[in-house]
This record gives sequence, structure tokens and C-alpha cells, in this order.
Amino acid sequence: MSLFLNGKDMQPNGSNLIRLEDVTVFAKNEGDVRIDITAPTIKGYTFRAWLQPRSQGFVTNAYIEPAMASQASVWIPDNSSVHINSAFAATALYTKD
Repeated sequence: MSLFLNGKDMQPNGSNLIRLEDVTVFAKNEGDVRIDITAPTIKGYTFRAWLQPRSQGFVTNAYIEPAMASQASVWIPDNSSVHINSAFAATALYTKD
């Protein structure tokens, strides 16, 4: 099994059965509790699930719902630390077609 990470082939001679892409989204409003996130379309791969939703540059909890859909939402239960342009990231998991 081989792995792509953010477009870089981690095993150049492999078959690249799995691919991971980090996606970052930003809060549009102070105190947002939900931020939409969309996995990019990658030719030759099918989106399977979101992994590791996380805040960037500050500490708070976050989760993605629905985790198995390419168009989903990052939910922030404790939004007191969310400001305009607060960054959240998640990893999109793909399998080769």
C-alpha cells in the first residue's frame, strides 16, 4: 500500500491506494459554532471520510458532521475562543478508484 500526503507521493514506486489532503477553513464571524468545509475533488480518487478536525493557533474542541460526506461542517461546541478568521483544519481521506 502506498500513501499520498497533500499531493506528495510518500512512496514514489507504490500504487498510491490511499491519499490524505489537509483542508483549512476560517471563521467568518466572531463566535461561529459551525464552519462549512468541502473536500477537494481529486482525479482518480474517491473521498471516504474526514479525519482529525482541529483548531490552528489556539485550543478548542471541534468535530465534523457528517464525517463521511465531502461537504460537511466543522462544529465548535465551545465557541468563546473563535474570532473572525480563526483557522480550523481537517484531513480528507481518499481511496484510489
